Order: sequence, then structure tokens, then C-alpha cells
Amino acid sequence: MAYNASANPATFTITAPGGAKFNLNSVYLTAAWNDNLNVQIVASRNGTTLTPLDYTVQATGPTQVTPALVNIDQVVFSSSGGTTHPGYTDGGPLFVMDNLDISFGPIVTTNPATAITATGATLNGSINDAGLDTIASFEWGTSTAYGSTAAATPAAIAAGSGDTAVSAVLSALACNTTYHYRASASNANGTTPGDDQSFTTSACLPGAPTIGAATAGVGRATVAFTPPANDGGAAITSYAVTCEPGGITASGSASPITVTGLSSGQAYTCSVTATNSAGTGPASAAVSVTPLLPAPVPTLSQWGLLLLGGLLGATALRRRAARG
Repeated sequence: MAYNASANPATFTITAPGGAKFNLNSVYLTAAWNDNLNVQIVASRNGTTLTPLDYTVQATGPTQVTPALVNIDQVVFSSSGGTTHPGYTDGGPLFVMDNLDISFGPIVTTNPATAITATGATLNGSINDAGLDTIASFEWGTSTAYGSTAAATPAAIAAGSGDTAVSAVLSALACNTTYHYRASASNANGTTPGDDQSFTTSACLPGAPTIGAATAGVGRATVAFTPPANDGGAAITSYAVTCEPGGITASGSASPITVTGLSSGQAYTCSVTATNSAGTGPASAAVSVTPLLPAPVPTLSQWGLLLLGGLLGATALRRRAARG
């Protein structure tokens, strides 16, 4: 049994070997003088203050409260308000606590995630069983509400094992998405969650560029396009234009891109893809283009006629000049 002398806040801190935390399961509270006395319980974990809990207690008998505070290292009780119970000759916000139920759960540490890809990651943690058979797991989700649970490896930790490294492999995650997670352990003294950690999966593939016009040249085609609306969460590093048939490809960092080595007069359909750190995304719609034929080369007889025409013209000019 304990009471807060002179109505000062009652504070106690428990320090256990190895940094173990404690769980405040329940306690009986009785007001010394005032009915409807407010008793506030404020717990701390690793220097972070948790949400205060308020309880109303009476001077006529004890009230059992069940804060269910887990993995804490300090708790402060303070009291205020209320009115003097009828017939009492004194008053004030003093209270008495009795049957304080605390337990020491497992010591849980959440460690950084590893092997992070676009669709998976490995969660890591460390569990100290605190001398009891313990079950380990991870809570995870896209917020600190978590919502999903993964069994740890190993899941069952025998009493007396000491510090045990645990992990869980997640798959089928969404790319370019932040996930929160924490290790958790349960034994006969209750469940202890570790601190929150987070990781972000790798970028998604970029979307398809928007195809533009294709300009035909001799044995080539120049294809214009605009970047995809979604880059997948990472900068686009290159584009590639592919013309079929033949899978003839050219790459570049921006629009337009010219594909060479095409057959003149052959009809082609050309499309463009974008690439970022995650890989190459889907192809755009296709555009049709037919490379131009080269300018015709004169035959030998045509060259002869051209030469003869030139000679005849030159002779006519000389005659005109001679006539003066």
C-alpha cells in the first residue's frame, strides 16, 4: 500500500537488468478525502510520454483500474479535483494505491529492415525472453495501426535463451510504398511490442510514354513522344524506340529518337518504352511509318544523253558567239 503524501504526484521508476521494461496491469485506487477524485496515470517508454489515462475514484472504497500499459520504464500518478466526502473533517486530493500488479514481459527491439525490393522486405528484431517461453511475431502495415501480422523466425523462443535475433520475410508488397512495422513478443507475463520502424519499397516501373508522329527518312524513321504521366517514383534514365518487323531499336534520353537500319519502302510500326531504376515499363501505342526510297541514280544511257545534250548546247553557244 502507498499514498501520495501532501497530494504530491507519486512517481516510481523500475530499472531491470538488460533494460527490461515492465507492464502495469492493474491497481486499486482509493481517494483519502474527496469523492470523484481524478487520478491521472502518465507512463513513459524510452523517454517518450504516452497518452495520459484518467480515472475517477471515491473516498468510500477502492476502485480497480486496468491501465494495461506495456513495455514502459516509468509511471507517474497524480491527483486533482473532487469534493470532500460528507462527514469528513479534512479534504484534499490525496489517494491510496494498493495491490499494484506489474509484470516483466519480454524485452523487444525492432531493428531496421533489410533486402528491400519493389515487392518485398525482411523485417528484423531481437527478443529477450526474460526467463519465460516466448512467442515472437511482427506487426506491419501502411500506418502505425499496422493491421497485419507475420510469424517471426524463430517463432517460439525457449525460456533462458537470452537475446534471440528474429526476422520475417514479406512479399507481394506494393512498390514505392512506405510500410510501418514492429517486433512483438508474448509470454506468460503478457505481450510486449517493440518500437515502430518503417521502410519504403523500391520504385515501380514507369508508365508507357505517349507516342507522337514518326517522320520518314531514307532507311530511317524519327519518332517523337512525350514522357509517361507516372515515372514510377524514380527518374527515367532512358527511352527506347523499337520498330517492327525486325525488332530494330534505338535509344536516347529524350524525344525524338531516330531509328536507323530500316529498309526503304518497307512499312514499319514503331513504339517507345521508358526505363527507370526498377526496369523497363510497358510500350506505348504504335505509330506507322515507311522509310523513303533513295533518289534514283541515272542509267548509263541516261548519262550519255545528258552528256550529248551538254555538248550540243555548248556548240550552239559557240556558234552564236562566232556570228557576233
